[in-house]
Amino acid sequence: MVEAKDMDNLATVKERVGVPYVMESCHTAEIDGSVIEGNVPAEDIERLLNERPSAKGLVVPTIQIGSPDIEDPSRQSQPYDVILVGPGGSKSAFAHHGG
Repeated sequence: MVEAKDMDNLATVKERVGVPYVMESCHTAEIDGSVIEGNVPAEDIERLLNERPSAKGLVVPTIQIGSPDIEDPSRQSQPYDVILVGPGGSKSAFAHHGG
């Protein structure tokens, strides 16, 4: 069962789950022990859950036109990366979208 909660202070949640401050975005989720930050495409979340890399989770650190929930037919989609945040805070590209 999925449980969604609106919270007044996401900063404490982001800190608890280990989202690097410079990578914070608009949405934060925890799924099976992994953090999902920002508008991460569903297929990347599914891949993360299937592959189970040693990582804190996935981040899209800025709002990108063309990412999930930010589609705008009047504007061209921007290419963006989904970043894998490792256990020590390391960062690497997990997926590339839009170009």
